[in-house]
Amino acid sequence: METLDLGGPAVADPWEPMRPVARSTLGHRVLSIVGAAMTTLLTTGCPPAGTPPTPAPPIASFTEVLTDIGRGGRSVAVSINAANNQIAIVGTESGGLFRTTNGGGTWQHIDAFAPFRIVDVAFAEPGAADLQVVIVTTTKDAQTNAAANNGGIWRSTDAGLTWTHVAPTGCAPPHGAFDVVFLGNNVFVAADCGVVTSTDLGATWTTTASTAASSVIARNFGAAIVLDVCTQSSRVRRSLDAGSTWSSAGFVPGCNTPHGLAAWFDANAHAGSLERFLEGFALTVAAMASPEGLARVAQETAEDALAQGAVLAEFRIAPLLFESHGVAGEAAVEALLAGLARSSLPLMKSSGLIVCAMRHLPPEETLRAARLALRFQGRGVIGFDLAGAERGHPPAEHAKALQLVRDAGLAITLHAGEADVAERVVEAARLGA
Repeated sequence: METLDLGGPAVADPWEPMRPVARSTLGHRVLSIVGAAMTTLLTTGCPPAGTPPTPAPPIASFTEVLTDIGRGGRSVAVSINAANNQIAIVGTESGGLFRTTNGGGTWQHIDAFAPFRIVDVAFAEPGAADLQVVIVTTTKDAQTNAAANNGGIWRSTDAGLTWTHVAPTGCAPPHGAFDVVFLGNNVFVAADCGVVTSTDLGATWTTTASTAASSVIARNFGAAIVLDVCTQSSRVRRSLDAGSTWSSAGFVPGCNTPHGLAAWFDANAHAGSLERFLEGFALTVAAMASPEGLARVAQETAEDALAQGAVLAEFRIAPLLFESHGVAGEAAVEALLAGLARSSLPLMKSSGLIVCAMRHLPPEETLRAARLALRFQGRGVIGFDLAGAERGHPPAEHAKALQLVRDAGLAITLHAGEADVAERVVEAARLGA
């Protein structure tokens, strides 16, 4: 291994900003190295379990290392050892891996690791049985050491000192591997061969969801593990059982990159079509589909409204949409009201929740939503709404549910005339809007 000395004075706290240095050792060139950037990434990466997050220091610039192969070298991923935050590993675009054991004071290039095109680096997270396990994902790069570079998944059990190439059944090299996520002793990797999973920190692997994947998100939901995957054909898939079975959330161009996803949302929002605009709701619902997520969204939305000068705020949401993600409608409403109650906008005095039913669903579902709204009437729910794609779904189809909430004295709002004929406005008014 070769060592890159980043310079700077010896300090008691290794995360003090280090002086910028431009030095060359053994053919490697170090450019614009500023300790403030590494300070932010390392100190905020893996706080001890139960420790509240602290504000990160501002980033002045980032570290870029160009290796002796004479091309690339951008840092693409960094991970910190949860047991010892002096140890961190940085993956580069084409220069392989670099490792520090003293909080960024010096860096060692891991010469035994071929100069793969690194995609992601992840140490096991707090709660795992062995915090020295590291997983690195790579893609085959014909421009670098093609004989040795088969891409795929690599595993270390000694915090990055030695590495083993993982070849799960049905996912033999050469292939590309992308996102890696730890969840306890479980590991999930998005790869060309699908979603590769392990329940023993990468000692053994299983390939599931054989559709080529580019990114994966994993989270606990009660005793279950929920996975959300973006495929390489830009489809979003979800599993509620750690990958045993899958459902599809539809086609989302660019879902494999933040910028691509943002561009898709922006294009749909300005397409002049209500139906296209509503396509994004499958993802926004999925993003906050937990009681904690719903409470946080409600609280932050209320705080934003207050900061913008709102004195009265009514928040609309369709709680039954979260049932397909494992959150019961009643639990969704309870979480939303709890979040609103934690905000500075007084619940029931100047804010409240409007429960929506989706007009494209059968009338029986609208009745369920209406009964749910009435269970929380006077406890934060202040109205009932009929939302969703309007054309082909007149409000009269849901007259029974509307009658139920009207007779109970709950206010009604109905979207009408947005994407259908003007007569729908009159119809909505006659139904109690």
